[in-house]
Amino acid sequence: MSRELPLDLYRQIVEEIREKADLLSLCLTSRALYLEASRALYAKIDLEGHAQISAALQTFNSTSRVVELVNELTLRVGRDSIEFPLLTLQIVNAINRMCNLTRLELPYLWTSDPFETSATSAPWAPREERQRSAWTRNLKLPNINCLSLQTTIHRPVRELFAELPYPLPRLETNRPLSIAHIDGIERVRCERLYGSRAEPLMLLKALEVLTLDTYVANTITPNLDTLVYLYRGFSDHKLVSEPIFWHLESGNLDQLQRLGPVYGDNLQSIPNLSRITNLVSVVIYLPFIAFRDFAASHAHQLAQRNPKLRRIGLLSTTGQASGAMRARIWESGFGKSSSSESSSIESWWSPASFQFRLGEWEKMVCDLLYDIHPNNFVSELVDIA
Repeated sequence: MSRELPLDLYRQIVEEIREKADLLSLCLTSRALYLEASRALYAKIDLEGHAQISAALQTFNSTSRVVELVNELTLRVGRDSIEFPLLTLQIVNAINRMCNLTRLELPYLWTSDPFETSATSAPWAPREERQRSAWTRNLKLPNINCLSLQTTIHRPVRELFAELPYPLPRLETNRPLSIAHIDGIERVRCERLYGSRAEPLMLLKALEVLTLDTYVANTITPNLDTLVYLYRGFSDHKLVSEPIFWHLESGNLDQLQRLGPVYGDNLQSIPNLSRITNLVSVVIYLPFIAFRDFAASHAHQLAQRNPKLRRIGLLSTTGQASGAMRARIWESGFGKSSSSESSSIESWWSPASFQFRLGEWEKMVCDLLYDIHPNNFVSELVDIA
């Protein structure tokens, strides 16, 4: 007589399986593990090209339960940009049934619309976009937490969709964004911001940019608490920090809680960020020698300048191996019991060291700032306390 295991055990078993093919085999062969295996199989779907998207749409249309299991969906056009518009109606119907969808990445917004008789082509759109419209206009995404649009955006984001949450928790794109198009969004990642607007962006809390311009002024982003400068050039790290220092001296960063990366030539010239009185987390570039020699006493010195500081992320400007970089985290131990009242505050800072691939640099910087422990992709974890 067979006994059923607790649901939690089935879930733990399935969590150890990484390959989609293995999850599919479980769905087909194990009645006991079917529910959890199918949940893991369809939770995160990444589709590329006409063939994969078409096959997935057939599954979505034939099995109503499958669309309810999708939490994250990524669509990539690949070389099939010509055929992609033929599938947009089916894609909209499928996505609108994904009631648990929290993250969506779309590669392509603009398609020819032969039924469009009004002047949907905005005057500011490029000439080749004048006869096109966004196929996403009928998409309803009430529960979305992160919307990733890897395409040019010529209109306010909310005009491109039938329904989005207000505020939208996070918007990502690899293109420039006009500040006139991101109202009602809490966190934005983009190449850079441009344009102008009369009203401040009251809801914008976090900005991750590749090019830092003047749009972090208090008059435009009064409630900004996180600024991540994802400059990708490693040839001159000092140059990377110059825009940040300019904004710092101008008083544009006084309200921040998280900032980085900023560059220090050595342990004696670590940037003075005392003006940012609410600073909780900072990421600092250091030459390898300074990175290696950074100790609890240096963390303590930074904490004296910024009493609310609880987390220091360090990045070495020199890779540890080909295609790899080093990172360290120093976290404050406030709240831990002390063996004696005379114990030095320096002992309350505990470090950990990581090695990560260059392709994961942006993710590492954000993990360091957002208090995320990067165990999920780190290749080496060494306690160096």
